[in-house]
Amino acid sequence: MTKLIFRAANGDAQDVVLPELGATIGRSPDNTVPIDEPSVSGHHGSIRFEHGEWWVRDNGSSNGTCVNDVEVKESVLKDGDRLRFGSIECVFASAPELPVPVADFAVPAAPVADFAVPAAPVVPEAVAAESNPVQPVVAEPAVAPVAAMAAAAPPVEAHAKPELKLPPKPALKPGWKLPGKTPVAAKAPEASASAKVPETPAPAKAAEPTVPAKAKDRAEAKSAAPEWKPPVLEVVKDAALPPMADDDVALIAELKNRYLQIKEQLANVVIGQTSVVEEVLVAVFSRGHALLVGVPGLAKTLLISTLARVLDLGFKRVQFTPDLMPSDITGTDVLEEDKVSGVRRFRFVKGPIFTNMLLADEINRTPPKTQAALLEAMQEHHITVGSETYHLDEPFFVLATQNPIEQEGTYPLPEAQMDRFMFNIVVDYPSAEEESRIISSVTGATRPSLDKLLDGPTVIKLQDVVRRVPVAPHVIDYARNLARATRPKQPEAPDFVREMVGWGAGPRAGISLIQAAKARAILHGRHHATTADVSAVALPVLRHRVITTFAAEASGVKSDDVVRMLLQAMKPREDLEI
Repeated sequence: MTKLIFRAANGDAQDVVLPELGATIGRSPDNTVPIDEPSVSGHHGSIRFEHGEWWVRDNGSSNGTCVNDVEVKESVLKDGDRLRFGSIECVFASAPELPVPVADFAVPAAPVADFAVPAAPVVPEAVAAESNPVQPVVAEPAVAPVAAMAAAAPPVEAHAKPELKLPPKPALKPGWKLPGKTPVAAKAPEASASAKVPETPAPAKAAEPTVPAKAKDRAEAKSAAPEWKPPVLEVVKDAALPPMADDDVALIAELKNRYLQIKEQLANVVIGQTSVVEEVLVAVFSRGHALLVGVPGLAKTLLISTLARVLDLGFKRVQFTPDLMPSDITGTDVLEEDKVSGVRRFRFVKGPIFTNMLLADEINRTPPKTQAALLEAMQEHHITVGSETYHLDEPFFVLATQNPIEQEGTYPLPEAQMDRFMFNIVVDYPSAEEESRIISSVTGATRPSLDKLLDGPTVIKLQDVVRRVPVAPHVIDYARNLARATRPKQPEAPDFVREMVGWGAGPRAGISLIQAAKARAILHGRHHATTADVSAVALPVLRHRVITTFAAEASGVKSDDVVRMLLQAMKPREDLEI
């Protein structure tokens, strides 16, 4: 019998038996294992039995799937592996004879204590032999079998040795814990070895000459400094949030129903990508812009064009190419001559930017001069051509796509323009089940019909409602603390940020966190934003605003890893997740 073991905060365990061929896991009720938790995506991942092994796969979730504290896209599961979907942890069990893990999910501890018994008496036996070498081993018959087993147990030591061959820089891995804990764990075996044989740590010291002097100074200063602690959120007692107007409450209820209908309509055309759909809608109702990053063929363009039809908004597409000019986007003045009077005058011909939803397809394929033509429009919602300023139609959004693989003939977006995008949304591959549905749908004869569920004026009203959603002071403090913790030169930054981050997020990140949290709250029918909403939107808001160092990139650490580590280190108390 194969099952997942979930354990509540009070210690109670709940076993979920997996079907014979596997299960899907997510927040949506149609999953085999539904989990009602904001950090879990709608269709977060799946566990399948394939080719004689159990596999866990992540379905492009927002907060990732981890196996034994290491984030994975897919991985083979072994008995006792610890899984984490968002912030929910469980243990994979495929053998009923193994003991149920303890509350902290330290599953490997039980098998080691049961089956690695010969390792325990090795040290006492050696000490006894040194202190009294003439003492016969037969004097203690109860210990004799164990000693004999220890003498004939080199495989046990062979299994223990790989633990000493872990990557030399655990601080630069996604599963890195807070600074101060890793050095202690690394020094424990060195201290015990130096008590008897000072020469034992010599191989570890061989790497010291490669460390620059400045790095040593930083390490010494870090060890002397007090351990970093996350800031404490102060909640004002009896501080009631202002009530919302009845009209706003009615609009929020209407939007929740429309949101469910929009997702249903989009699901008929774009299969999967539920978290991407939610993040795009959050950006739309937050009056923000979004950058969708993904390899070709993942329905990025189809998603945006379909969303424009469902929302009944004007839609135009610009295919960015190396020869594209700024006037091809904004428009240009054309000299015309009146055939009757012969008078010549300039007439402005509007470009494709004069629409509600502009799709900038493969935005990184055009030179920076043309990319900069979008800056004023994205921030101010108007453009300037010559001496004239032209206001854009409302609502106005820029939804851009980018291919992260092919870099030849591309122009990286400048940091100023990247910061204009509220969200950086990663579009990942679909699951095997979703890909089968995609192939069946596209190659079939039927085409789904779409209904227009909203319109431009209604979207503007909902955007205004988002700005009126109340936010508690401690939620604003949490968003501020997250943004400030990404800056390596700020005192609020933890040690791993100082080591891995070159530049952190600016004040616009905190604004985007709160604005997106408000929009997410009303999409789910709530009248106020919480710290859980801030945590849910932190990854798309911060991933393009956190610039990692070269050393971090060389170690395989990305900005997503840093943001996830920050969310784990600064997680609010459970009573504040409301």
